[in-house]
Amino acid sequence: APLLLVLCFGVTVVTGLAGLPFLTSARVLAVAPLVGVLAGLCALLVGELTWPRPTGTSRTALLQDRSLRTLLQGAWVRAAAATTVLTAAALVVGGLVADGSGQAIRHQRVDGAETAGPFPGWVYAGPQLTVLLLCGLVAALTLRAVLRRSAVVTADADTDGLLRRASVGRVCRALTAGALVTLGPDLFLGGAAAARAFDDGSYRQSAELDAASGL
Repeated sequence: APLLLVLCFGVTVVTGLAGLPFLTSARVLAVAPLVGVLAGLCALLVGELTWPRPTGTSRTALLQDRSLRTLLQGAWVRAAAATTVLTAAALVVGGLVADGSGQAIRHQRVDGAETAGPFPGWVYAGPQLTVLLLCGLVAALTLRAVLRRSAVVTADADTDGLLRRASVGRVCRALTAGALVTLGPDLFLGGAAAARAFDDGSYRQSAELDAASGL
């Protein structure tokens, strides 16, 4: 899943910079990392649903108490939860703060108004939030499939738990990667646009004075 994410995002960026008309949309670039994660999570879900079941006339089963609480432990689980919630909150805030166009931020002054973009408003945050929610849904279904799948016939209880935790780790790493690769550019572009919109000119005046004093 992480490899699929990197490939999907890299191909989209490269082709977008190359000027291909069907991939130059900023909205496509904004949602590309999460689309890659969604594809990877779907692949993981298919793998869990098609997990081979025990065959033969004589079957054995491990008698152990399994629950999502026992599987959802570790740093990657906490990282996935934190980054997903943080990214969703940032997308909602960006959508609410943006102006009516949904892709810029506006600052009203006494002497006029200043608008700057691109800003992650609803034009960008809406599709990102939708795909992020889909990623969360598919991740939940995948975790449920991990919990309910058959144990490996030759595995003891410890090995079976290790295999299930490894599957949970893959899901959480994919979610974490998609959330961070989405949140990072949004914060960078949003912060840069807000800085330009709320700039009162003091920074430019200071830079001009420094340049003049150096001559």
